[in-house]
Amino acid sequence: MISRDNREQQLRVTLGELPADRSRAAGDDSASGGSDPGKLGVRLEPLTPALAARLNLPTSAQGLVVTDVDPVGSAAEAGVRENDIIEEVNRLQVRSIADLQDAIQRAGRRPALLLINRGGLSLFLTVRPRQ
Repeated sequence: MISRDNREQQLRVTLGELPADRSRAAGDDSASGGSDPGKLGVRLEPLTPALAARLNLPTSAQGLVVTDVDPVGSAAEAGVRENDIIEEVNRLQVRSIADLQDAIQRAGRRPALLLINRGGLSLFLTVRPRQ
């Protein structure tokens, strides 16, 4: 039983161990692509035309594909999902992991506004990067 918003809720949980490769993605800055998963809790890769086709997006689509989400990371808390496409961070287009890191660094301690393409639909999510 937990208390959320001054209401008690009953939850059913299953405990398990996070596989070593997923825990590395969730907290090691040297994980795939250097996507700084320690701050956002995601693994990313640049969107290629082939990957866009696989995700049923136009081959002209650009951004970063979320390939893994740490379930306890700040991105997961904000609602980021696997296969989301991050197109912008704080209204700046991101095409590479370096673009994303630069935009997050510029934001400092402020939350980051992400423009997400989810299955062809655009939505904004606010993420508080871990410091």
